[in-house]
Amino acid sequence: MATLTLFLVAVIPGTTYISLIEILLLQAGDIHPNPGPSSVSDASLNESISSYTKLINSGLSIMHLNIQSIKHKLDILEIEAQAYDILIFTETWITPDMADVDLFIPNFNPPFRCDRADRIGGGVAIYVRNTLIAKQRNDISLNGLESVWIELSTHQRKLIIGGIYRPPDSNNAYWTLLEESIDRAFSQTCDNILVAGDFNINLQNSASNKMSRLISSYRAEQLITTPTHYTEHSSSLIDLMFIKHTDHVLTSFVADPFIPDLVRFHCPVVTVLKFDKPKYTVFKRRIWLYDRGDFNKFRDILKKHENGIMYFNPTTLTP
Repeated sequence: MATLTLFLVAVIPGTTYISLIEILLLQAGDIHPNPGPSSVSDASLNESISSYTKLINSGLSIMHLNIQSIKHKLDILEIEAQAYDILIFTETWITPDMADVDLFIPNFNPPFRCDRADRIGGGVAIYVRNTLIAKQRNDISLNGLESVWIELSTHQRKLIIGGIYRPPDSNNAYWTLLEESIDRAFSQTCDNILVAGDFNINLQNSASNKMSRLISSYRAEQLITTPTHYTEHSSSLIDLMFIKHTDHVLTSFVADPFIPDLVRFHCPVVTVLKFDKPKYTVFKRRIWLYDRGDFNKFRDILKKHENGIMYFNPTTLTP
């Protein structure tokens, strides 16, 4: 005989409550409360992580991200940024009075910066791993344009890298500055030039717009082809990376976002170049394994030398 179970559910404004439909589904007994695909095995996950790490480490890795206030995300970047060699951030929201020491990311040199001084927002910063040698190229930058240009030297090869932010409300005068700065970069004798940034021109909508035409005019190649910016109802390709010679590129892709709790967000864009880079210096040091220590023996040694000075052999713990 069928039984009927009656549930009384109190609905209190401002609280979370379970609906009657949810209760009935759970009472059915054959409904999983959290359905979904089977989880990925640990071995498969480890293999994916290993492949990604190997790919990133196979050359010089460059990451760009519209960070939207870098100072409040340094704790996340301390972990997430370690996979890359060059970090390009737009919309840093750094002000000129902020000291480099307050923008520190472990294993990277102090950032090359272009701070917005007249109003809140904007700004560009480039971080270079501390095993690499780079200098700022102020001769390529222009007053009034939010950009940073650096020249990287590695194994007798040079690479010019530019980071640019174009605000969505910028005028024709700003576009002229952007064009001139890129022209200065591509007029250099250096053959290795990469530009990254948030240009706020959606290349997904049309293959023919002024940004695409500008890139093509220098016979450069835009490396990112999938959306980089997401809102509640749309996606767009506005975070770009373009390069003078694609034969230097090992891979390029849009990475998963790592800034949590954002409804509207930018994804990191990454390029790995065929550039050798200095190997990380490995330091050897002695680590005491206290969990394996013979503390009874240590106490006996101390008792024998209560009034004297002991000099220990660190390998045998013998006075």
